[in-house]
Amino acid sequence: MSYESQAIFMDHVQDLFGYRPLDHYKGLKNIEKPKELTVLYQRLMRKFLDEISISDAGEITKSDVIRILDFSYDTNDPISMLMLEIKHFSDDKQYVFAQDSDLLSAWLLALATYDVELDEQLFLLEHDPRFELITVYNNSPKKMGAVEEHVKLERNLILQQTDLVDKHIKHLKECQSKNMLLNIINLFNC
Repeated sequence: MSYESQAIFMDHVQDLFGYRPLDHYKGLKNIEKPKELTVLYQRLMRKFLDEISISDAGEITKSDVIRILDFSYDTNDPISMLMLEIKHFSDDKQYVFAQDSDLLSAWLLALATYDVELDEQLFLLEHDPRFELITVYNNSPKKMGAVEEHVKLERNLILQQTDLVDKHIKHLKECQSKNMLLNIINLFNC
């Protein structure tokens, strides 16, 4: 699960069931969060203000961007907050040039960290047996049809191998039973 999807899911859980982060139960207040994190959060909230809407009934609706931002703040994760800023504002040259060198250095650190995380995710994905199905899907004009055919072929191979193993096990049990019978007969013949 990607960080973004985890953040969106956890924020939905929080909204639906009243779940709160561990800091909430420990009695830690926002004041106790690192100052830089709070400043970054407040700055980004001002930038993403149009991502929140309040209905006439007073119900607050948050976009996925705000959910990710809130989750990152709740979990004290400045890297994810910086990545959110990079994804949404790095195409705006004026915005990038207006930033100071400290923030740009933080962006570089966030990008390097994100790169490492992507490498780890790719490594795990490549070692997942289902990864082959992505390649089948991408390389075939049949798309899902090709994946279904591939899965059927793999399933048939597994069933054939299972049948062979079952036959070998039965044969071994028969041989073992025959050996036991021969040993019993030999005992009586002595």
